[in-house]
Amino acid sequence: MTIDLQHVRALILSEPEIVLHDREIMRMLVATSDSEQGTNVVDLRGVAINRLEHRLSALEDTHNAVLAAAYDNVASTNQIHRAVLIALEARDWKSFVEMSDAEFREVLNVAEVRICLESDRFLNDSIVNPKVARLEPGGIDDYVSRGSMTQPRSVTLRRVHEADPAVYGELETEIRSEAVIRVDTGRKGTGAMIVLGSADPNQFVPSLKPDLLRFLGQVLGRMFEKWLNV
Repeated sequence: MTIDLQHVRALILSEPEIVLHDREIMRMLVATSDSEQGTNVVDLRGVAINRLEHRLSALEDTHNAVLAAAYDNVASTNQIHRAVLIALEARDWKSFVEMSDAEFREVLNVAEVRICLESDRFLNDSIVNPKVARLEPGGIDDYVSRGSMTQPRSVTLRRVHEADPAVYGELETEIRSEAVIRVDTGRKGTGAMIVLGSADPNQFVPSLKPDLLRFLGQVLGRMFEKWLNV
């Protein structure tokens, strides 16, 4: 096969980016140039090109990481919005508790959803459910802080080594990370929280931002206030 060198030359001159944007071609050109210089010549141009290649690779990695983070953020936002819409469909407390064990758990992609209350006042026949845990007064603060002297936060994300059976019941051995969301019921002395338990130890870790879960807790707080303070 005969190569028309004049045609190739004309093509490169008309569209030089074909060569400049191709790493393999540029690497071969530099290698060919280096072989003609001998061993006692330092090619600063080659050093500069290598540095630029490393910088380009780093920029591409950063670009891909930013895109991945953006996609994850959009997916998480959609997930929480869907959870809020499901919660808003609940007619009353009982129907919300039932939803939390089905659609709510599925859309949040967790192994378990538990509702924890500090008062027996709300644990009547209409809301008694295995998914609702009764804690002693102050039990929510104790659960959130786990003995820490720091002020309990509205959302706590952490890995779990030994799940609390008072919260998770028989699923205690399956939980490896959790999101603990405090819910304001609008009544002093009536603490409430939603606990999302996952079998994945990396689903809820302290390094994640809790803004979306905090929003979910605020929405549930408005609903709890309406249902529980009657």
